[in-house]
Amino acid sequence: MADLAVDARGDVWVRCGGDGVSRLAGGVAENYGTANSALPIGEVEMVCPEPAGMGLAGDQVWFVTVDGLTRFNAERGSGSTLAGSTARRPI
Repeated sequence: MADLAVDARGDVWVRCGGDGVSRLAGGVAENYGTANSALPIGEVEMVCPEPAGMGLAGDQVWFVTVDGLTRFNAERGSGSTLAGSTARRPI
């Protein structure tokens, strides 16, 4: 699991412990957490940028947390949680 990921647009995404993720785009850093994004919790386990090509625009970034899978559209600055709940499940 990487702490850094680069998306198809060249933006750098960084996992920030329990504080969500940050994106560095055009020399400007912006943090996304539970207060300003669709992340169900701030503890992001993995950042998976969508590749461009094969019919994909490359503008989606997927965040994996223990509470769900969140899709974020970097172009629009919005996202949604696709699966999961806030209930902790034993591993």
